[in-house]
Amino acid sequence: LNKQIVLKPISGAASQDTVIFTDGILLRDALIKQQTHIAKLDHPEQAKFIADFEVEEFIPGTIFHIDGLVQHGRIVAISYSHYVGNCLAYANGEALASIQQEVTTTIENWAQQCVNAVNIEFGSFHLEGILHNNEIYFLEIANRSGGVDIVNVFELSTGLHLHIEEVRSFLDSKYKSVPHYGALKYGFFLFPGHHLNAEYCKLSNYQQFINSNLIYRVNRLGEQQKLIKHVTYRANEVPFAGIVQARSSQEIYDFIQQLFKSVKVDNYEAS
Repeated sequence: LNKQIVLKPISGAASQDTVIFTDGILLRDALIKQQTHIAKLDHPEQAKFIADFEVEEFIPGTIFHIDGLVQHGRIVAISYSHYVGNCLAYANGEALASIQQEVTTTIENWAQQCVNAVNIEFGSFHLEGILHNNEIYFLEIANRSGGVDIVNVFELSTGLHLHIEEVRSFLDSKYKSVPHYGALKYGFFLFPGHHLNAEYCKLSNYQQFINSNLIYRVNRLGEQQKLIKHVTYRANEVPFAGIVQARSSQEIYDFIQQLFKSVKVDNYEAS
């Protein structure tokens, strides 16, 4: 009971309705309050019950995602990336980034084991895990492409578009995807705006970054464009987003760190 506990919905996305409790006692007390509240509702059938959630032990560490293509049960193309920040923090208003890393034999073998465990035979996959004390902890896997700019950076690094290759393999079981891995690493970043009180936002301290030769693509909302008020990973719906490229993962990481320290997104009342 003295360990951090994660309460998350069984069916959900973008870390919505996910809560981290500092210990099991606080989780128990919260559940008791929830059940008491539901019992007093006029329409309790509309409430979310504990059966709609699962409980996980909180594991600290680096959250990563592995993305790729599977044909006849084997991974034929793969990329491996570390998050800077995390999706729960992003849902609560913090910037999020992802940076491609070298795919080691250990990572590729582990990904193949996860694919085998859930019997993925064809199509794209998105796999997430946590690195803690040189151990790999499974987080989740899906037989689909990841969100944000994952499809775009995967294509930049492998020459393969996940959606197109997936359709081709479903239409022709003999088709084989052939990746062409390049020398560059890629990453992406997003600054959220759904958490702001105003309908519009103002971006500051960003100019020096959009002119960097590390920027492959950048997108920002104008001061007259309304904010999307729900959690979104679409680059054209958030205040500031982009794709970064460099010869090394460390170079992208250093760039992202400076970006996160400098760029500010504030409430703005448009005229």
